[in-house]
Amino acid sequence: FERLKLEVYSILRRLYYVERKVVKSIDDNTTILFTDNTNIYFVSCRSGNVLIVLPSVDNMEGKSLTFKKTDNVNVVNIQPIESSTIDGNLTYTLSTQYEVVTIIPDGTNWYIISN
Repeated sequence: FERLKLEVYSILRRLYYVERKVVKSIDDNTTILFTDNTNIYFVSCRSGNVLIVLPSVDNMEGKSLTFKKTDNVNVVNIQPIESSTIDGNLTYTLSTQYEVVTIIPDGTNWYIISN
């Protein structure tokens, strides 16, 4: 019964996120929580490099995250929590103004689906 509840919850989460896109601007080191409804992030690095720590892939299956660098200074480093990777790498870096990456997890790791 618990497994069925989790599967229903997972399906409902995916349906919810397919229809709703929420945008947030960030300009400082950030840890993204799986409970955060945001899926598009505009990142400013004017005050220095920004580190974004991704949530565990366990609760994120089916939810894509998009990051766009909005300025022409410093870098955005995107880093998974725990031992997961982004396309096999421990960190993904955005270094150019207007550079963008969209990632999605498979329950084990994060994968780039567009950049």
